Amino acid sequence: MKKRTAVIGALLSLLPLGQPFFLAIGGILTSTGVMLAVPEKVKAESFIYYKNLRNKKKVKAESAIYYYNLGNKKFSLKDYSGAILDYTKAVEINPNFAQSYGGMCGAKINIGMNKEAVVDCNKALSLSNSNKLTNNDRAMIYANLCGANLNLGVHKDTIKDCTKALKFNPKNDLAFYNRGSAKIQLNDYYGAIYDLNKAIDLNLNSNFISWYYSNRGIAKENVGDLRGACADWREASTFGDQNSKQWVSNQC
Repeated sequence: MKKRTAVIGALLSLLPLGQPFFLAIGGILTSTGVMLAVPEKVKAESFIYYKNLRNKKKVKAESAIYYYNLGNKKFSLKDYSGAILDYTKAVEINPNFAQSYGGMCGAKINIGMNKEAVVDCNKALSLSNSNKLTNNDRAMIYANLCGANLNLGVHKDTIKDCTKALKFNPKNDLAFYNRGSAKIQLNDYYGAIYDLNKAIDLNLNSNFISWYYSNRGIAKENVGDLRGACADWREASTFGDQNSKQWVSNQC
């Protein structure tokens, strides 16, 4: 079997997908105050005033969430440009909506707007404390950020951001994939194999499982394990990866 001689960077799949967040519309929270004895007319007028005020706040809050969830739906349908428009409407209504910035970051990665994606992810992180994000939310923001940096070729930052994502969610297969891909670019092949093993073990049902196997094959070839590389490329081929199919034909 002849060793493949093509440059790794030309063959490596650098298309990590950003992912949005999903936020359910919850109930409106109210606080219980002290009841005071006031004239009925004043009480009625006050009730109408505060009811209208609450309704205005409710409509405003739900409108931001509405556009955010609509953006998530379009994201899932791979209508990334449409998703960006909806996320943008959400943050116009609520400028502190960290999840919408995170969603925009993910959508922009998918259409090649990686520099803009980094800005959006960093904005989401700057709002994370005030938004009281869950660990999974934070993990997804960092996973998107490391994906954007991977596409920009900033591999050390990629590894740093992916590691932060895994701190918040050790089961984020996308973060392991992105980190492993960055390690290949830095010639840390054993580190890459470890990360790609984790990505595969965590999510065999990923829509991008072919990339996981394909890149692990690249790492294995570079440590002299051509048999293992061929096995991974064959597996990637079964999921439709054409590069892997060609490598199997030429090298295995």
